[in-house]
Parts: sequence; C-alpha cells; structure tokens
Amino acid sequence: MILVPAKASVRVALADDPDPHRPLRMVEGFDLSLFNRHVKAGFVRRPYQPRFALRSAPADLFSFDFSVAAAMEGRAQCDLSATGGTVTGLAQWMHIDLGGGASYENPPGSNLEGHWRAGYYPFAAPRMTSSGEIIAVGGWHDKDSIALWADV
Repeated sequence: MILVPAKASVRVALADDPDPHRPLRMVEGFDLSLFNRHVKAGFVRRPYQPRFALRSAPADLFSFDFSVAAAMEGRAQCDLSATGGTVTGLAQWMHIDLGGGASYENPPGSNLEGHWRAGYYPFAAPRMTSSGEIIAVGGWHDKDSIALWADV
C-alpha cells in the first residue's frame, strides 16, 4: 500500500520572538504568577514574521514512517546547538516527505503566504546563549497533542 505522505517529522529549533506572550507576574501589588500554569503552553506563529529568528539549526525531534505501524504516543529528546544571542523559546514545525523527492516544510521565516503555522513554545524568561552552547530539548506526543520543553 502506498501512502501520501510517506514520512513526516516534527522539527524544532531554538528561537527568539521579540514579541512573545508575556507570563503574568506582579500586577498592582498582586502576584499573579500562579495563573501561568493555566495558560496555554504553546502558540502558533505565521510562517513569515520578520522579527522572529531561529537561534539554532533545526533538528528532527519525532519522525514518522507511515508505511509501518507507529506508536500513537511517544517521547524523544535531542540537543540543539545555539548560534548565540537571545533565546525566548522553541519553534516547532513539520517536514512532510511526499515521496519521489518531493517534500513540504513550514519553518518560521520561510513563506510569506504559508498556510500552516509554526508552533512556538516560550520559556519562562529569555536566555542569553553563546555560539555552540548545547540546550537539551524534549518532547511528548499522542495522536492529538504535542508538548515541548527545554533544559534551561
């Protein structure tokens, strides 16, 4: 049986979004930070945002081969090598192998008119990185959801 797409992967990279979602902190003398655990962990970003910058080469966190039975749930980890500069979160997008050398990918900054949006998972606070610094990234998925985190 031939399936289209034949394979797919979930790609991740360190990212700097100068306009990220800001977590709740002190407001008018009240500490609202405990509400942050109830705020959605990830956000979507249009593929083209001029101020959004990747701060590492992408890596495949999850890979799927649709010609064989696959687990509906999984965990994975990879190391990302920072290019240096401020990192405010993780970018996540997909790469689809359509077979015969044809593929589609929607990384941030790739397409002004892109249809599928890339995911963005902000850190609790920005982090300054140096070139070559390694940051471990982990993820979990089931058939409906994905969660990402970084060792920061």
